[in-house]
Amino acid sequence: RTPLTKILGLLPIARDPTCDAEQRHEAFDGIDSGAEELRDLVDGILQFVEFRQGERVVQAVDLRALTDEAIRWVRERRRDRAFGVEVECALPSAVVTGSRQMLFTMLGHLIDNAVKFSPSGVTAGVTVTISPELEGKALRVDVVDRGEGIAPELLKSLFQPFSQRDEEFTGQAEGSGLGLVLVRSVVEQHGGRLEAHSTLGVGTTLTVILPTDGT
Repeated sequence: RTPLTKILGLLPIARDPTCDAEQRHEAFDGIDSGAEELRDLVDGILQFVEFRQGERVVQAVDLRALTDEAIRWVRERRRDRAFGVEVECALPSAVVTGSRQMLFTMLGHLIDNAVKFSPSGVTAGVTVTISPELEGKALRVDVVDRGEGIAPELLKSLFQPFSQRDEEFTGQAEGSGLGLVLVRSVVEQHGGRLEAHSTLGVGTTLTVILPTDGT
């Protein structure tokens, strides 16, 4: 069920002159989407390698401002899709100590993942809430999508390499399955905690809790 398998399976239909125009058109659409998935997979692998090998510069990072940058990155990545992201942060300061690039990667993939599984065109299909964590000196970031949710048996493996939401349960199957692995790595390297909660038919919330005093 990899993108390459999808492409190779549809190529014979696209090449077959005995297939009608509609069948060939659907095959080409499938090949096109498979190529995009394959591109994302390769990009994800390269990004993961660079992430592991890169140097970490620790500094004060404003999560509220970084969230806006991450949203712009997602919009550039998904130009063909209309979506809305609502950001809620009532804190006068939402600063943590850590790697700006790593935290940007974390926020970008969290928001991108939520956008993928939220209805297209909804004004506030995704909500990002930044708030203080009740226990200790920490900030909490909740990224909520309003998609079909994740079945409990799939939720356990959500942050495993090459794992992704299954079409059988969500009606969708896209992505490399590496974005949330990067998220998990960033959170762990910053001494934080990552949680996932989901209800089928309602949506999913991914929560990151980061210490404000560094690691």
